[in-house]
Amino acid sequence: MAKPPRSLESETGQTVLKQRSNGLATRAAILDAAEKMMAEIGYSSTTLRKLATETQTNIASISYHFGSKASLLRGIYERRMSAVNKKRRAALQAYLAEVGDGSPDIEKLLDCFLRPLIEAFRKGRGTRNFSRLYGRTAVDSTPEVRSVVLEFYNETAGEFLFAFRRACPELSEAEFARRSIFLYGAMTYSLAETRHVNGVLQVATDNGGEDFIQSIVSFTAAGFKAR
Repeated sequence: MAKPPRSLESETGQTVLKQRSNGLATRAAILDAAEKMMAEIGYSSTTLRKLATETQTNIASISYHFGSKASLLRGIYERRMSAVNKKRRAALQAYLAEVGDGSPDIEKLLDCFLRPLIEAFRKGRGTRNFSRLYGRTAVDSTPEVRSVVLEFYNETAGEFLFAFRRACPELSEAEFARRSIFLYGAMTYSLAETRHVNGVLQVATDNGGEDFIQSIVSFTAAGFKAR
């Protein structure tokens, strides 16, 4: 028995789905290549022409999906950091609800802040490139880079700094600000680049396991508690 002819509507729908799938695959490939390139040579040295060559596409395709290099960097950050910030906020809100009007523990707050980021870097596909890019962009003074980094940092920074302040009321405003900067520096460097220290000490460290999380939480908590 002959099969009934496929409707034009059905064929059109399948074509649209295939095009959408191809578009998502192209977008992901561009993000992967840009993430790797920016991690290796920096944001300023990365160009759309180099990315077009790397991805075997063309500049028009990259511009179609992202518009500009700054938007491309934002796409990289959104892909990696949006889920991290959601988990951070959820962990913080759950812990503060548990504490109520009491004084929060700085170590538990730091776990809420650090664990989602470290676990994402450990488990995510290709996150080694992003961890290096994360370190690079943290100290990049290029205006568009600063704008992207601050956008995603500020999503949860205010909530956490307010909670950290509640846990450390004895510190002066200036001292609290300094120690918050030290926290950011320890977090960024330890995730982005450890080869120099490891090389000198001739020791390999696991920058994503539970031991690492416990170690950095204890270390940064001690910094806030120091007198």
